[in-house]
Amino acid sequence: MLTKKCRIKCTITQHYKMNNTWNDKINNQLSKNKNCHIYRKRLVIHNGSKRLIYIKNKKYLNFSSNSYLGLSSNSEIIKSWKDFVDLEGLGSGGSANIIGYHPLHRKLEKWLSDWLNFPRALLFSSGFTANQAIIYVLSKLFKYIFVDRLSHASVIETSINKNILFKRFRHNDMHHLSQLLEKKEFSNNSLIFTEGVFSMDGDQAPLKKLITLAKSRNIYLVLDDAHGFGILGSEGRGTPYIKKIFPNLLVITFGKAAGICGAAILCQENVAEYFLQYSKNLIYSTSMMPAQAGAILIALKKIKRSQYLRDRLFQNIKRFQISAKKLKSYKYSNTAIQPIIIGDNLLTIKFSKKLQEKGFWVNPILPPSVPEGTGRIRITITAMHQKSDIDNLIEALFYAERFI
Repeated sequence: MLTKKCRIKCTITQHYKMNNTWNDKINNQLSKNKNCHIYRKRLVIHNGSKRLIYIKNKKYLNFSSNSYLGLSSNSEIIKSWKDFVDLEGLGSGGSANIIGYHPLHRKLEKWLSDWLNFPRALLFSSGFTANQAIIYVLSKLFKYIFVDRLSHASVIETSINKNILFKRFRHNDMHHLSQLLEKKEFSNNSLIFTEGVFSMDGDQAPLKKLITLAKSRNIYLVLDDAHGFGILGSEGRGTPYIKKIFPNLLVITFGKAAGICGAAILCQENVAEYFLQYSKNLIYSTSMMPAQAGAILIALKKIKRSQYLRDRLFQNIKRFQISAKKLKSYKYSNTAIQPIIIGDNLLTIKFSKKLQEKGFWVNPILPPSVPEGTGRIRITITAMHQKSDIDNLIEALFYAERFI
């Protein structure tokens, strides 16, 4: 008969054998990623949103930051955050439904709804979380969801894992979407999800055609404008404000042009109330720091009155476009996101390293972040870049292209 000590030892041994099985599965998948040259690594980078960054004591010109207007380093916004922390402390104390809905949260939501002309705004901790919440909550109302093939991973992953019939239409292809929507059962029972500016290509959704199509079939349209908000449209209010045509629900984020973090959805009154009743992302999450909400409001007011920053950004974009069109791998974009499509993963990494040799930090973007065979260098232009930065980058791109 086994002693208690032996039984414990036997149990521990069995546990480690099981762990070895798990470890084998984990290690096999990691090895697969390494062999396919898609293994992700993090680097410690100080001030990653600034024009100049230091990595391992080497200085680089930064063309990977999504702080498009340079507001993440704005002294007025930084001071406001510090002042709000002194006044309000750090954490919110709980979820919004319990004790964590602060006057600064309410003030930000009210200001957003007024500025963007939607009845209500709701704050979220991130754009990813906001998109998850939309799919989770609205899947209770809609049986089908149609998603642009190049939409953000937050939408694709959540849609796949929900009890909802999920279809992807070809990127920005309204004819294909129209064909998919021909069945009568899709009317009144579907949701379309797309982006204002696509994060990997920098191109824009044909919003007017999408809205016309959605209205003709009484389909609910959601627009994620993370990369358009703060940059496009009147006062930087985003893609819908280019031609003043609006989706049913709008997603904006505060981690790009606003230079902070967090997100919001803009919607109708009853939709907001529905989210407050059924969104687990809101009900069971601690609210964002009150000081963060206060600083975001300062940043948004800065965006509203800073047309000169948007002008400077688009001057830089134009300067880049004029020379980049001579690159054989350049894919034209009229936004801050400028892709150089290489294709092969190893060559994409090599291209990025050649740019690093010349003092430019531009990350390689590889599958599954982009479709197989479309590995790329994603250049992000900001208002903080100087003319000489753009010219020198172009020279480095032509240098790197010789090696692929």
